[in-house]
Amino acid sequence: RQDGEYFQFFHEGLPLGTGKGKLTFDNPTEINWSISFSAEGRPIIDSANSSYGRLYYHSNNHYFTTYTNRGTYCKDVEIYRAIIGKATYPETIELSGNATMEVGETQALALNYLPEETNIRMASFYTSDSDVLSVDNNGNVTALALGEATIYAHATSDGNDGFISASFDITVVPTALESISFKETEMALSIGRTAALTTNFLPSNATNKTLTWSSSNTDVASVEDGTITALAAGEAVITATSVDGGHTASCAVTVTEEQLDKWTIMLYVCGSDLESDSSSGRLAGLATADITEILSVTGQPEDVNIISQTGGASKWSSKYGISSKKLGRYHVEDKGLVQDDSLTNASMGNENTFTSFLNWGFSSYPAEKTGVILWDHGGGMSGCCQDEVFNYDMLTPKEIDNSIKSAFSTNGIQGKLDFIGYDCCLMQVADLAEMHSHYFDYMIASQESEAGEGWDYRGWLKELYQGKPTEEFLATACDDFVSYYEDRYGSKYDNDQTLSLIDLSKMEAVKEAIEGYALEKSSTIRTNKTSFKSLVKKVTSYGNEYFDSYSDLSSACWSYGISTSDCYSLGSGSDTYYVLPGYIDFGTVEPFDLFDLLASDSKFNSPFIPQIKSAIEEAVIHNAHGDYADYASGLSITLNLGGSVDDYYDSSCGSNFTNWMNVFSGLF
Repeated sequence: RQDGEYFQFFHEGLPLGTGKGKLTFDNPTEINWSISFSAEGRPIIDSANSSYGRLYYHSNNHYFTTYTNRGTYCKDVEIYRAIIGKATYPETIELSGNATMEVGETQALALNYLPEETNIRMASFYTSDSDVLSVDNNGNVTALALGEATIYAHATSDGNDGFISASFDITVVPTALESISFKETEMALSIGRTAALTTNFLPSNATNKTLTWSSSNTDVASVEDGTITALAAGEAVITATSVDGGHTASCAVTVTEEQLDKWTIMLYVCGSDLESDSSSGRLAGLATADITEILSVTGQPEDVNIISQTGGASKWSSKYGISSKKLGRYHVEDKGLVQDDSLTNASMGNENTFTSFLNWGFSSYPAEKTGVILWDHGGGMSGCCQDEVFNYDMLTPKEIDNSIKSAFSTNGIQGKLDFIGYDCCLMQVADLAEMHSHYFDYMIASQESEAGEGWDYRGWLKELYQGKPTEEFLATACDDFVSYYEDRYGSKYDNDQTLSLIDLSKMEAVKEAIEGYALEKSSTIRTNKTSFKSLVKKVTSYGNEYFDSYSDLSSACWSYGISTSDCYSLGSGSDTYYVLPGYIDFGTVEPFDLFDLLASDSKFNSPFIPQIKSAIEEAVIHNAHGDYADYASGLSITLNLGGSVDDYYDSSCGSNFTNWMNVFSGLF
């Protein structure tokens, strides 16, 4: 046995006593004693090597002792008394402890065995109500909820199945609240801002934490459930009073008229492979290139903030020290990129990451006007911002909407912000524009697949610095983008780029007209699929068509961002044609007009069609496109003709065009 170790003796399965061996050795050589019992119950103690000491049983004094020369290898051997006798079972047992407990409190109940010489002490514990009290195998009780419960102990009373019981009633009483306090005792807010008070309760597990709230000056500041809203310049004291005990805590609030900056432009830059791709032998660095464009613009006023968050790429250009292992937050100052923060890496395609970015921008850089831009890889109603570090996770429209809604609520934003922009492919879709109409005045995005270099930031940012109106500099952004690629390609006829500006206040009318048409014609379309297919055959894309043959481009509407490899066939024999599911141009110029095509068949015609065309023309306030996209109207609608669109164009995507979605759900 090791130094100070306990051991127990057994005879015929019953414990006969407990002893303690305390051994000290001059030499680390292990010494083992074997202890066994004879048929009469006498111990037989021996050692494998008697030269190290032999233990003997002293029959008169009922303890173990040793007779040894206590030589070099063994000394100070002590074995304390071990009682040998028959098993003594309890006749009665008693439980004792505190009869009242508070929620969260624990206590160890004492279990007393009678008679005192009982040496068989084997018991189990139970609770009559596990919602109120819990108890473990050692009688340790935890109070879980208010109420009453009984703890039972069952002990073995013989060598068979007999047992005796004891019980103990416990009442769980409320934990009284002793005091409350605020983390913030003073606070300064500007008019229109909100802030939540943090209340500390002592003890922290007090049962009743209900508070009533009041403001000493409700014209200056109001309070509801601990959230203060600044209403007018002045001072007020916010007080909380506990229902339990009437304890109070106060916070002095000073409300001022905030002097906001003029503009904040927030860029959510998910670099992805457009930044990291080195297949050409050098790093693509396209996100870094756009940052360089921004930094090249002179004349930034002090009251204009350009801020960004970077992430989502497995490798970044070393030009600005942006890390692929962290999320970086920056602001532009004196034509330089200044880091505000470095955060633990997380997916830029995750809703929480985007929400955190918005909260940071809204709270750290509040301004009279705000624009939000999302950068890299869009797929219309399937989402944008593919993070290659996190398995190409992307923000879905529903996640984007949730993030904006949450950030508005957190930061107490009541009105609409100025614009939202997508510097990525295929995002100028009616469904998405309508979603954003609840939070922004304008939306700027492309109907088509954007070239990887993205927008030209130089011209429109210069106009923003000069104080030009939002509509004007966003129109410049559209024009400069298309012109840049015309110059780049060297021929205007190769330029299929698009960028348009939508007045989001007009999107409600667009939705009402589309939804009205869908509701009216749903049954007709679904029961006349053959006729509808004949119209679908006339819908085409830039070089990617719904067609009878790969060369037939006549009489068609535009669809966007889909390659011929995505085609699948419908029909058979001479009726076979090919379908490209995706984003269809509404069209305002014949023959590239989806709803004119529908109106050409009396079954599908409707008074809603002119309403749709009129609403679209009002919503698109600036539309730039290359000559190869000459018939782009500036706004697309999602047409679910099966294929990959089925994977995302349903209620989970967040679109409010529910009637339109339902018309084409499972149609093909």
